[in-house]
Amino acid sequence: APNITAERLQRILQARGVRGILIPPHQQGFSLPNFEWSQFSVVRLGISVKQPRVHVVTSDQMNCAVMAFERIHERSYDRIGFVSSRRFDRNTGGSFRAGYLSAQDALLPAAQHLPPLFLEDESTPEDVRMLRAWLKKVKPQAVISTHATLHRLLKKIGVSVPDDLPVAAISVLDGDFDAGVEQNSFAIGQVAMRTLAAMIQQNERGIPQYCRRILVEGRWVEGSSLPSRSAAKSAELAPAMTRD
Repeated sequence: APNITAERLQRILQARGVRGILIPPHQQGFSLPNFEWSQFSVVRLGISVKQPRVHVVTSDQMNCAVMAFERIHERSYDRIGFVSSRRFDRNTGGSFRAGYLSAQDALLPAAQHLPPLFLEDESTPEDVRMLRAWLKKVKPQAVISTHATLHRLLKKIGVSVPDDLPVAAISVLDGDFDAGVEQNSFAIGQVAMRTLAAMIQQNERGIPQYCRRILVEGRWVEGSSLPSRSAAKSAELAPAMTRD
């Protein structure tokens, strides 16, 4: 219930004999003041929740971005862009962005490095303007995306995927592109539950002195949104991407 107090929630959980709590990601933030975490074993799923600072089980986000970049580069793309949202980047601690920049630095000369694009989450007219301007200036051959509505924005400005712009999603489950990375959410949940069960068994409660992070690898998924690039294909963008 949205109006329940921390004290009442704690009484309910204790009355029902609950000993462990699993905290899922919260895009809009999470706050439960006056809740006595010392009475429970607690694990976070993902890093969007900053407090309580308990152990975390999450996707190996930096590795997922590196994997996506490497797989795209293997398909003969050199100018590989990165599109995300400011809130998503903040909630993930910049991990995907860091992986992208690291891979770009490792695999490509500085002259081919592209600046990431950060939009809002609401697909505003300003987002449309920024996306069109970025495509025209940066001229990516392919894009890695963490933005849930990028496909819709590209259609709005007349850019076809993959004909005009191949795209791979950091998460194929919710990125609206069929090529990219599967972050293995089921495995993440399994590891989190096993971690929590072990903590309950060992009577580990409250906020630990040192927070542990358990990272679960993702896997690459082939898809039609990112075909291999023909060696004969021009590096220039299609006309639809460069019109004013």
